[in-house]
Amino acid sequence: MRFFNPVLAMSSPNAKLSIHLDAIAANWQAFRREAPSADCGAVVKADAYGLGVAKVAPALYRTGCRHFFVASLAEAIELKALLPVDVAIFIMTGLYSGEERECAARGFVPFLLSMEMWARWESSVLPGAPYALKVDTGMGRLGMSPDEVLSLHQSSRLAQQPGFSYLVSHMACADEPDHPLNRLQLERFRSLAELLREDFPELRLSLANSSTCALGNDYQFQLCRPGIGLYGGLRSVGASTLAPVLTLALPVIQLKWVDAGTPIGYGATFTCARRSCIATVAGGYADGVMRIGSNRIQGLYNEVLVPQVGRVSMDSMMFDVTDAVSAEASDGAAGELVLLSEAYGVAELGEACGTISYEILTALGTRYARVYTGEALNDA
Repeated sequence: MRFFNPVLAMSSPNAKLSIHLDAIAANWQAFRREAPSADCGAVVKADAYGLGVAKVAPALYRTGCRHFFVASLAEAIELKALLPVDVAIFIMTGLYSGEERECAARGFVPFLLSMEMWARWESSVLPGAPYALKVDTGMGRLGMSPDEVLSLHQSSRLAQQPGFSYLVSHMACADEPDHPLNRLQLERFRSLAELLREDFPELRLSLANSSTCALGNDYQFQLCRPGIGLYGGLRSVGASTLAPVLTLALPVIQLKWVDAGTPIGYGATFTCARRSCIATVAGGYADGVMRIGSNRIQGLYNEVLVPQVGRVSMDSMMFDVTDAVSAEASDGAAGELVLLSEAYGVAELGEACGTISYEILTALGTRYARVYTGEALNDA
């Protein structure tokens, strides 16, 4: 029996996802300019948000980045093999039981998120190995409470583990600059940091992800950790416009002229109001183009922005390209439609699908041929 390999079977050899490393490098530089008094790191978890950490992390290193953030010990080990030794690698979602000694031996910096995780670190690791405490200042997700951190401090247990190097937290609503929780989280974080710095004057603080960097100097402290903004998921940070990172070109399987009144796709959710030229392209929800975006997505055909029509299928979707072709265009013509571009990026696709650019990036499927471009690819 022959088995189907979904990784090897691309929608088409011409379905191409171009990842522009120069744009990622330029976006990192924009974050560094936005926070000139802080070190600027980079979040490269989840395979650099699905774009390929083996290419992205070395390109960021060549640009000047020396602080990298991942989600797990396994990701940290993979990343360390890709980079020179003069980097700091942080594990943001902490450690599972039994990982403490390997983490310390390899020089990684874990975020310790709970009293239980702290106790495991305290009992397993020789004093001096660097670590960060994560405090929950209002997101309600990972982290100790401020009172728990203070209890460790007041009991002298922190002083007995002198590797305490970073205090970190995470903002819940930084993408809404006027949300009152932003200022509340900042005040809680700053108040705790001031108490701790009485005994740990060299303690470094980190609060700012991509959106938090744009809230201004008050939020940036000593170490920023942009992620989604590096990869084209935000349009700007502060006064800096961020560069689009991806181009996704999908081959046109078929052009077809249909009469007014013709329904398109499963469920007949779209009906042509005029004689229309419909382009069916290779790419669908198996490739990360979400079905919920049906009849709201757009793409570029012959440099014209055209609407997607009908339901997105597993391996294909349709676009009304009537305004992008001549009236004499013949059925079956070849070509490609550009789904992600400078004109229509992951932020716009996310909005069309009722989600965020993070989900779009990490959902991009394995069936695309990934091509890396830009001088940042070079081993200069």
